[in-house]
Amino acid sequence: MSAGNRFSREIEFREGAPIQLLQYVEDNSKDRFGKISINPAALNILRTIREPLAIISVVGSYRRGKSWFANVLHGRHDEPEEGDFLPRLVILLRDFTLENPESFKGYFLEKLNKVSPEAAKGIKKFFYDFDVYGLPHPGCKRKMLQHMEDADTDELEEEFVDEVENAVKSIYSQLPLKYIGSSTMKGSAFVKFLNDIVE
Repeated sequence: MSAGNRFSREIEFREGAPIQLLQYVEDNSKDRFGKISINPAALNILRTIREPLAIISVVGSYRRGKSWFANVLHGRHDEPEEGDFLPRLVILLRDFTLENPESFKGYFLEKLNKVSPEAAKGIKKFFYDFDVYGLPHPGCKRKMLQHMEDADTDELEEEFVDEVENAVKSIYSQLPLKYIGSSTMKGSAFVKFLNDIVE
């Protein structure tokens, strides 16, 4: 596959690639918490941005498709990026046996409340608005699920591609700009903000 391979004609291609901004670094010494570090390369890129910006964070468990989805958001899925990415909450459900409920958001909160009422309450409290998308099975073999970046889009089930397209378009249509007071935040201001909160 060539660099810039599009996941779908429905998702706009963007120059560059997703980049890891924040990383949690474990501290293995006794009774110590880890720390959050900032990727200097990401800060250098942010400093060059002169327009108002919006940030998309993709988080999740190890080997669960974060990098793949971040690349699809970017309009490609051929170049896997290493690391975890860390603002509007979007939950992707990879439940391959799930029939489409009336509301994925309601379904998610109901199931989460059974497992951890505190987590469900916390999500409702701290995220005034969030979205939940259910992704059907992509239609590839189990081994390929661990390496989705190697799959050609036409090897994936049409329903899966459609649902990913819908999720990506919805996420982009609702991206909030970052603000400081009443002014939109540009790259250098966001870098200062990040440095201040991580210190």
